[in-house]
Formats: sequence, C-alpha cells, structure tokens
Amino acid sequence: MSRSGRGRFVWLISAGFSLLPASLGAQAQDRVCERGSFSPLVRLVGEWEVRAEDRRTDLTFESSTGRAAISMALDGCGLVERFSGTRQGKPYSTLSVLVLTADGQLELARADSEHGGLTVAFGPLESNVATLIWKRDLGTRILSTRTTYTVESSDSFRVERRLQRSESEEWEVTYRGSYRRASPSPNPSTPNKR
Repeated sequence: MSRSGRGRFVWLISAGFSLLPASLGAQAQDRVCERGSFSPLVRLVGEWEVRAEDRRTDLTFESSTGRAAISMALDGCGLVERFSGTRQGKPYSTLSVLVLTADGQLELARADSEHGGLTVAFGPLESNVATLIWKRDLGTRILSTRTTYTVESSDSFRVERRLQRSESEEWEVTYRGSYRRASPSPNPSTPNKR
C-alpha cells in the first residue's frame, strides 16, 4: 500500500470511530419513557373516530370526520398517529410522531397531505395535558402554533390548535378535534417495536 493509500485508510478508520455514539462506553441509564412521564399518553393507543372543526380562510369553521390509528413506537418510547379523513371536501391525511425527550419535554413531528413538509413542536406534559409550540421566524414577525392535547378518559381526548400571526397578536383557534375510541382499549403494555 502506498503512503497516500495508508493515510486515506487511517483517515477512514478514524472517521469511522468518530461516528460511534458517545454513549457507547457510558453506563446504561433508564430510558426516558420508563420513568413514568409518558404514561398518560399511553392511553391514546388504539383506533379513534374523529370529529373536527377546521377554520377556513374566510374565518368560518367547517365540520369534518375521520379516523385515526395511534400505535406505540420506538420500543414504547413514542406514539405514531395516522389520521385520514377530509378537509374542505377533499381527502386529507396526517402523520404524527410524538416522543419524550431526555429533559422530560415532548417533541411532536407532524406532516399533512395539504402542506407537505414536517413541522416540529416542543412542550411539556403536565398531568393529562400536553401543550406543544411550533415557531417560524418570518424575518419581520414570528408565526407560532400551539397544539394542546387533553386526555379526558381512556376513551376520549381533545386536540386544539391555535395560531398566533405575530407575538403582538392574540392566539386564534384554527382547529378543534374530538377523539372517541372506535374499538376496545388495547393493552398498552405490549409496545409495537417498529
């Protein structure tokens, strides 16, 4: 092997070791979701009938219905929601992933068939209420959404989304969803390992 070939080989090996996780040599720690903080949301696993009110551009609300399937993911450390229904008379679907971060905050990544790209929101879970905030700096103002999940019982929960067009304006309701269980409560202690 030539000198330049050995140099490249050493560089590749060094680069490979630098990609190993920093926690490889660390002691095992409890997984965040096993500490109990995530437990109120485990009740959301199952099939749901959804009744929604979506605000239209003319500031009126349109009622629609749909179905959602919520499953455990990440060895019990996250939830995945797949929603399908209609919005303004057209087919509409969303995909949401909710996880608990190491600092005890929730993180929600969400995409829908109308807007495309992912939005990521963060916030606390307090008792049976999760409030997640997403912000985008538009240069002249900050656009924000606040999504609140309220667990009412093992067979129902609500989702409300509010929009704030700039930090000096009031929060406006843009979406209200009422979820009612469509099938018997599953056993949440059997996580989906996908």
